[in-house]
Amino acid sequence: MRRQFKQPLLPLGSLLSATAGLVLAALAGIASAQQAPATNSVETQVAGLSLGGDSMQALFSQLASKDQSPIDAYYPGLSFRADGKLIEPASPNAYLAKITPELLQHYELILFVNKSNSGPFAQRLIWLKPSDPDDHAKPWEATKIWKVSTGRERKEKEAFTTTPPGIFNLHPTRQIKDYRSRLYKGAKMPYSVFLDYRTLRSKGYGIAFHATGAVGNLGRRASGGCIRLRYNNARTLFETLRADYRGRIPVMEMAADGKWTREGRMAYDERGLPIMITGLKALVIIEESENLVASAN
Repeated sequence: MRRQFKQPLLPLGSLLSATAGLVLAALAGIASAQQAPATNSVETQVAGLSLGGDSMQALFSQLASKDQSPIDAYYPGLSFRADGKLIEPASPNAYLAKITPELLQHYELILFVNKSNSGPFAQRLIWLKPSDPDDHAKPWEATKIWKVSTGRERKEKEAFTTTPPGIFNLHPTRQIKDYRSRLYKGAKMPYSVFLDYRTLRSKGYGIAFHATGAVGNLGRRASGGCIRLRYNNARTLFETLRADYRGRIPVMEMAADGKWTREGRMAYDERGLPIMITGLKALVIIEESENLVASAN
């Protein structure tokens, strides 16, 4: 039996001070943070908030802390069914094990990537949808399983070609049909859908799902860090996300060094309510197979 999830109890007033409140107010186009109406009792709405520009970076700097999350969770993480197997996290270090029901309730799709070269579903992207629309804490169901190529995981002239493991939002506006790489001399990246992955000092928009012409490499590590897909698959992902998955999602917290924690911890305001923005209701989990267990369903 799954243990019950304990709701957040510790508000983080020290993280979103009056200054951060003013930043939020300016971004939302309201007079002050105190006047910002919440549509219900479980979230702070930030209407029309863009994730670009210096103003959002100022908000992120307010969210940077050594200990931000008010979550005290007792939950074994996310499991899912795929190809007749039940896939579960093998250890508390798996990113699947860090997923909580509170986070899951905000998403309608999970894009799960196993970046390992071996093990269950190695070098695969799995589309996951809730098996029970009314209870996202139950095991999710795989609806699509595609071959991918993730980063080569080695030091090269341009960069270290890694695909970062972790839990990410997708960037709500950076879906670009005809994108070209700045790092790799204008290499084509059709149907790019970027992770929202950056630091206070860098926008960090370099990691994306995109189409590739090197289909013979799909199923093994071959990219500069992006997640490569067949052309038709990349187009399907691009078009489906934009058409069907717009909605409210939580802002993820940042660590004291100004980087994403990558552990799926939500950022909260001084009342202990999650800070919400308009984005794509698809959560990305990038894992390695040694942190997974596959058993008969």
